[in-house]
Amino acid sequence: MRSFVFCFQMCSRTLVISLALIIALVPLSTVALPHHTIAKRSSFFDIECKGQFNKQIFYRLDRICEDCYSLFQEPQILSFCKKQCFTTDYFKGCIDALQRTDEIENYKHLIKVLNGADPHVEGCFGTDYFLACVEALFLEEEKEKFMKWREMLGKK
Repeated sequence: MRSFVFCFQMCSRTLVISLALIIALVPLSTVALPHHTIAKRSSFFDIECKGQFNKQIFYRLDRICEDCYSLFQEPQILSFCKKQCFTTDYFKGCIDALQRTDEIENYKHLIKVLNGADPHVEGCFGTDYFLACVEALFLEEEKEKFMKWREMLGKK
């Protein structure tokens, strides 16, 4: 009988500790989950971003569009602002409306990371991104040759 009581006390103690841990950890797990979801990540591709997915940068630019929506309460603003990886006139208009024009150069840099190139710069060979790739691949010796090819292709 003593062994039964002892076993019951041990099992109930273990059960109580387990329940206490579960009750404590369940709310933490919902808070600790990252705020970017598959839906948010897929929206990165849906808005035609071709660069590196960086959730901090994405959310910073996305926040501008969210704030712009809050200001004007127009549902289309969200999609127009984010369109073409934050490179449309709507995004620029939101920056103006939110009075953040002093940060425009910083936003251009952030867009460049997400977009893979400078906003509104056409042509692969004419971008700083191409030159950075040449440097990263240790192709400095051939850089002159690449520049000649670029001129021959007419892609400045």
